[in-house]
Amino acid sequence: MIVRAWRALERYLTHPGRKISVLAVVSAIGGFAEAALLVAVVRAAVAVADRTNNLGHLRVVDITITIPVLLWAAVGFGLISITANVIIARLTARMQAEVLHGVRQRVINAFTTATWERQSSEAEGAVQETLTTLSVQSASIVANVSASINSVLSLLVLLSVAMAQNALATFGVVGAGLIVFAILRPLSRLTGRRAERFVAANAKFAESTAAANSLAMEFRVFGVQDVAADQLLDNSRSVAEHARSLRFAARLGSSMYRDLASMFLVLSVAVLYLSSNAALPSVGTVVVLVVRAVGMAAVLQGNNQQLREGVPSLDTLNVRVESLEAARASTGGRTIDHIGVVEVHDVSYQYDRTDPNSDHAISGVSLRIEPGEVIGLIGPSGSGKSTLVQILVRLRPPTSGHVTVDGLDYLEIADNAWAALVASVPQEPRLMRASIADNISFLRLGVGRDAVESAARDAHIDAEVLRLPQGFDTELGPQGGGLSGGQKQRVAIARALVGQPGLLVLDEPTSALDIHSERLLQDTLQQLKGRITMVIVAHRLSTLDSCDRLVVVRDGVIEMVGTPAELADRPGFFQMVSTTLINDASPDEP
Repeated sequence: MIVRAWRALERYLTHPGRKISVLAVVSAIGGFAEAALLVAVVRAAVAVADRTNNLGHLRVVDITITIPVLLWAAVGFGLISITANVIIARLTARMQAEVLHGVRQRVINAFTTATWERQSSEAEGAVQETLTTLSVQSASIVANVSASINSVLSLLVLLSVAMAQNALATFGVVGAGLIVFAILRPLSRLTGRRAERFVAANAKFAESTAAANSLAMEFRVFGVQDVAADQLLDNSRSVAEHARSLRFAARLGSSMYRDLASMFLVLSVAVLYLSSNAALPSVGTVVVLVVRAVGMAAVLQGNNQQLREGVPSLDTLNVRVESLEAARASTGGRTIDHIGVVEVHDVSYQYDRTDPNSDHAISGVSLRIEPGEVIGLIGPSGSGKSTLVQILVRLRPPTSGHVTVDGLDYLEIADNAWAALVASVPQEPRLMRASIADNISFLRLGVGRDAVESAARDAHIDAEVLRLPQGFDTELGPQGGGLSGGQKQRVAIARALVGQPGLLVLDEPTSALDIHSERLLQDTLQQLKGRITMVIVAHRLSTLDSCDRLVVVRDGVIEMVGTPAELADRPGFFQMVSTTLINDASPDEP
C-alpha cells in the first residue's frame, strides 16, 4: 500500500527519487539512534542497580564502557534522533505543500487547456471537489507515506538490534507480527473497499450540492425546495453511513492490532523468562526494544489503514487529471491578423462519438460568409443553430468536414491569434465577481479603461453604468448580482466588442432584452455592419433587419439561404418564421 500510494503521488513532486532516498536514509539513522539510546539507557540502569561502573562488553559495540560514558552516548543518540525527526518533519511538510500545489496546478492546467467538449461534459462540482477536497486529501496522504516509511525502517533497525541482544525473543516477536498481519489482512481489504464506496458517495454528494446551488432559483419558483432539500439530505445520509462503516472497520483494525500485539508481547516475555541462559541485561534490553517495536508496528498499522482509506481518493483524483489531460485541445501555430472569408465545408457534428449510429446535431452543412457580412441564423429550437455557432467560434471542432478562414483550416491557427480576432455572446452570459470594468476587459491585460468605456458605449450600457455609485468600478456579486438580465447581456456584448473582433457570433443576443434595450442593440449592430463579420442567431423579427443574408436551419441541415427579400418569396418561409421567432408587435411594446 505504501508503494502504491507513493507511485500515485510522485507525479506531483519534483525529484521524487531524491526525496524518498533522503527520507529513507534519515529514517534509518533516526531508527538506529533511537535503538542505541534504548540499549544504552537499559544497560546503564541495570549497571546502576547492580552498583557497578563497569558494563563489560556490549553485543552491539564490542568495547568496554563505563556508565558516565554510556549516558553521554545516550544523550548524543537522543540528539541524533531529535535531529532526524526534525529533518523528516520538514521534508514531509515540504512534500505536502508541493503535492497540494502540484495537484492543483495540474488540474487547473488540464481543465483550462481541455477542449470545450470535455469541459462542458464535466459533472457539476467535480472540478471544485478535485481542487479542494481531493487535493487536500492527497497532501495528507504524503504524511501517511512519510510516517509509514519512517516506521518501517525504524522497526527494522529495532528488530535488528534486538536480534543482536537475543535472537530467540526477536524471532518470537517477528513471528507474532506476521500472525497478527495475517489475521487482520481480510479486515484491511474490507477497509479499502469501504473507502472506495465512501469516495464515490462523497463525489455524488458534491455533484448534487453543486447542481442544487445552480438551480436554487428554479427550486423556489416551482416551490420544490423542500423536495430538493430532502434529496440532498438523503445523499448526505448515504455519505454518513459510508463514513460510519469505514471508520468502524478502520478503528476495529487498529485496536485489534494493538491488543493482539500486546498479547504476543506477553508471550515473548514468557519465552525470555523460560530461557535458562537469558542474562538480565539482555532480557531487559530486548523487552524495551520489543515494546518499542510493538508500538512502532501499531503506528505502521494505523498508517496503513489511513492509506487504505485515502488511496481511493487519490486514484479518483488521478483518473480525473488524466482524463482532462487526454482531452487537451490541439490546434496549430499559424497566426493571422484579420478575418476574411469564412467557409464551412460539409461540416457535421456528433455529440456522442462513442456510438457511430447516434444522431448528428448538424449534418453536411456548407456555408460561405464574406468579410463584413451579417448572417442571421433562424430555425426551430433544437435545429442545430447553437451547435453551428459553437463550431464557428471553434468551441466544438467538426466531427467531419472543416472550416477555413481565407482558405486556411481554422484548426491550424494558434489559440491566441484566434482569440484575438473572434468573440461571442452566448445566450446566458456569465459575469465574474469583479467590477464592471473588469468584466468587460475580462482578464485581457492589454485592454485599458478607454477601450472599456468605448465598448460600453457601443453596447449602449455606459449611461446606466455611470449612474451607479462607483460607475465602472462597481463590484458585482456572484453571477453578476446587482445588474438586471438585460444589463448583464449588454455588459457581455461590451466584453465581446472591447477586443475589436473580426468575427462576432451572437447566440440570441436579444433574448434577455426589453424592447428599448433591443432597439439600442440594433443601433449597435447597424454601427458595426460592414466593419465586423457577424453571425447572429435570431430570436426576434427585428434582428432580421440587420442581416444581409438569412440561413434557415432545420433538423441539423441548412434548408434555405438568401437575403430577407429572396426568402420572403420562398414557400413556407413566413410560416416557419411565425412559429420560431417572436414578433416585435407584442403587448409589452411601449
